[in-house]
Amino acid sequence: MTTGSPAADEPTVSLTSSDHVVVVGAGLAGWRLVQGLRREHFEGAITLVGAEPHPPYDRPPLSKQVLRGRVGE
Repeated sequence: MTTGSPAADEPTVSLTSSDHVVVVGAGLAGWRLVQGLRREHFEGAITLVGAEPHPPYDRPPLSKQVLRGRVGE
């Protein structure tokens, strides 16, 4: 059952609109973190750092067949 409040062992952070969050990793987890911050009404600056020269984009997950090299068999 979910109560909507963090579990006792989960760390909590209180952010203000003057805080600056730096997210290292522009993959799915990093992008979801940014979305979650905005969804929770964080209005401060967010910097998303990634190794690719272009902004994050939707990367569809590969099927297990592709990962096993069995495409087109």
